Amino acid sequence: MRTTIDVPRPRAAAPAPAQPAAAASTDPGWGEAAEMSAFETVMWRAESDRSLRSPLLAVEELDRAPDWQRLLGRHELLVQRAPRLRQRVVEAPLDLGTPRWSPDPSFDLGSHLWRTRLPAGAGWTELLRAVAGMAATAFDRSRSPWEAVLVEGLPDGHAAYVLKIHHCMSDGLGAAQLLENSTPTARTSASPVRRCPTAS
Repeated sequence: MRTTIDVPRPRAAAPAPAQPAAAASTDPGWGEAAEMSAFETVMWRAESDRSLRSPLLAVEELDRAPDWQRLLGRHELLVQRAPRLRQRVVEAPLDLGTPRWSPDPSFDLGSHLWRTRLPAGAGWTELLRAVAGMAATAFDRSRSPWEAVLVEGLPDGHAAYVLKIHHCMSDGLGAAQLLENSTPTARTSASPVRRCPTAS
């Protein structure tokens, strides 16, 4: 388990073997359109300028830290239900066309989901400072543009789940849908991840 406050990304690992084909999604919208819309293209390419980065970031307070294996299992199910979470962006040659979404042949959930612990005595101030640094850090453009972190060590045994998504992948409503389905504390009858709403 990580013990640093700066919510670091996992170290780069050797590419994982290609994953077997996922079962067909029953959640239209989260991975159906292969080509980016004009809005998504603008948001994706604007990130090259640090001042224009605008990731979607959500922080959920949890009464206690969920079991790590259950959290992993929840996300394994989530990435099957929402194919977009297993896709990366592929640019057109010389940027002369529209970027496309393509399955990441070396998708590794461990590159997108990890956990950390706050130092003893730390609280929300330190957590939000770390989250601000996470928001300012660019996505790895060779991977699907989303990240999630379980942060343990908040006062009274609480924990936080932090979800960061690129704006080209979804809008606030879509992020809320993912947040609702991401943690084991979510209702067992939680709404299915039905779509990936974006502005047009």
